[in-house]
Amino acid sequence: MDKESRIELLRRQRLLHGEKNVKRIAHQAARQLNKEDPHKSKFAWSLLKKKDQRNVAHDRPYPISANEQPKETQEKKRIKIRVSWRIFSGILTILFSAVILIAWRSPDFQIEVVEVKGIERISQEDVMNSFEVLQKPIISIQPEEIAQKISGAFPEFKDINVTVSLPNKVTVNLTERKPVIAWEVKDLTIWIDSDGIIFPARGQMGELLTIESYSLPVFSYPKDKDETNNLIDKLQLKHNYWKLPPYSMIWFEYHQSIDPGLLTAVVRLNTQIPSEKVLLFDPHRGLGWNDPHGWKIFVGFNLEQINEKWLTYEKIVSEFTSKGIRPTLVSVEYLHAPYYRLD
Repeated sequence: MDKESRIELLRRQRLLHGEKNVKRIAHQAARQLNKEDPHKSKFAWSLLKKKDQRNVAHDRPYPISANEQPKETQEKKRIKIRVSWRIFSGILTILFSAVILIAWRSPDFQIEVVEVKGIERISQEDVMNSFEVLQKPIISIQPEEIAQKISGAFPEFKDINVTVSLPNKVTVNLTERKPVIAWEVKDLTIWIDSDGIIFPARGQMGELLTIESYSLPVFSYPKDKDETNNLIDKLQLKHNYWKLPPYSMIWFEYHQSIDPGLLTAVVRLNTQIPSEKVLLFDPHRGLGWNDPHGWKIFVGFNLEQINEKWLTYEKIVSEFTSKGIRPTLVSVEYLHAPYYRLD
C-alpha cells in the first residue's frame, strides 16, 4: 500500500470515528433531556436520519418546479368547514321564529279581504257574521274551524272549503242547497232539498211544492259510527234539548233531515198529481190534498198502491156526487177500509 492510500484510509477512519462520537453525544443529550422533562417530546434520532424524499417535499414551503403548488395553497385546499346539524337547526329555528313574529305583528299580514263564492240567496255579509277574521294575523286563521262555524250557522250550505292566501286574504267556496219543498206549520216555514235536508227559509226562492201541516215532518236522525245509537241522544245531553228556543240553529242540528220514506211518498204523490202545488200532511192520516169539491183527501204514508187508491177515491167521489153528500174529509189510506167524515 503506497503512502497516499494510507493517508486516505486514515482520513476515512477519522471521519467515521467522528460520526460515531457525534451520534453518541446526541444520544446522551437526548436521554438527559428526557430525564429532566418527561412531557417534552423526545430528542429522537430523526435529526441524524436520512429524510425520505416525500417528507422533504412535504416540509418544503416553496415549490421546486412550475407544476408543484406551494405548501400553503395545499393546506388551504385541505381545510373543510363542517357545520353541526344542531347549529343548522338552531339557525332555521331562529329564522322561522323571526318570520312568524314579523307575520304576527305586521299589518301587511292581517286579514283585509274575505271572499265568499257560491252564494245565491244569502248575502256575503250574513256569512261573514258567522266568523270573525278581519284584522287578525293570517297565521292565526284556522280554515277547518271557520268551515265548522259556517256549517253550524247555515245548514243550507254544503261542500264548504276555506282557503287562506298570502298576504291577507280568506276565500270561502261553498254550494247552496236548492229547496224543492216548503213545509209550513203554523207560522214556521222550513225548506227541504232533494236529499231531504231541512234548513231555514232564508232569501228569495221561486214557486215550491208546499206542504201544509199541523205538525213537523217525521225526522231521520243520524247514527253513530257503529250505527247503534241515535246521535239525537248525545245532542240532548249536550245542549239540554228541551230548554232550547224553538227552531233555533241548534234545533236544526238535531233535526237534519226528514224520513226518507216520507220524502219518497211526497215525490211520488207530486208525480201523481203534478197540478197540485199544495199538499197536506197529517201525522195520523199521512199525505193528502185539498179536493176541488171542497173536502180534504188523505192517502196515507205508503204510496206503493197509489194507483189503486186513486181508483177507489174516484168511485167514492162519483157516489158522493150522485147522492149529494159533501164530506169534510175522505181517507183511502187503507184500501179495505176507506172512510169519510161529515163534520
